[in-house]
Amino acid sequence: MAAARGTTGCTADPVCAGTLAQVQTGVGTLRTNTQAAAGGLGDVSDGLGALKTSLTGAAAGLAAVECGLSNTALAACDADRAGLLQGVGQVDAGVSLLVDTVVANVQAGVGTNADTPADETLRGGVNGLQTGVDAIDAGSRLVAGLAQAQRRRRAGRRGQRRPGRWAR
Repeated sequence: MAAARGTTGCTADPVCAGTLAQVQTGVGTLRTNTQAAAGGLGDVSDGLGALKTSLTGAAAGLAAVECGLSNTALAACDADRAGLLQGVGQVDAGVSLLVDTVVANVQAGVGTNADTPADETLRGGVNGLQTGVDAIDAGSRLVAGLAQAQRRRRAGRRGQRRPGRWAR
């Protein structure tokens, strides 16, 4: 600036000399303000570095949360470590297996209509009881028939004398 102001064309021209004086003052103010801003920019730069570090940690934490929800959510997830979704699937499969096993065991214990007591099932036992009740019913009819036959026989004898019965 001083070199421009020292030229013969500018020293003789008051507009050029005035303009250069104002520019020189503005440049000085700009230098002062820029130096003050440089210190602030250093603080901003440090803050941005800290933010980057924090965001990197937060990103890792968020990725861990996402992998915890499902081990297939990200390529970085450990496929051998089940996430919540996989855990729920395993619980569902376990409950289904438990229910199927219980139902199969109960059905095996109940049996089928054709089971006998030898099958050691509930229906086999019921079928055996029914057979026993049928036998009791048949036996009671036999006893009733025998009793009726005995009554008829006695009724038929009342009118007949047996030889030797009164002779004693």
